Amino acid sequence: MRLREPCTSVLPRLAHGGIRHQRRQKFLLLSTVILAPATLLYVKARSERGRRLFTPTEIALCALIVAGGITGVVGLWTGFLAV
Repeated sequence: MRLREPCTSVLPRLAHGGIRHQRRQKFLLLSTVILAPATLLYVKARSERGRRLFTPTEIALCALIVAGGITGVVGLWTGFLAV
């Protein structure tokens, strides 16, 4: 087996993996754009029932979703993300 054959099969796989990773990030940011405002509905529903709004784990997840939502909105506004 020559050295050239493994290199030619690995390079396209790495490029394809990078493209898939970028696509996943794009859809993740777009989904957080939808989830971030939905958090307000969750807070309203929990407060109407008189329950605790967030557990410590949910606070961390909510912060990540809101940060992703802000990043997604900025990305859409600047043209970095396209729908």
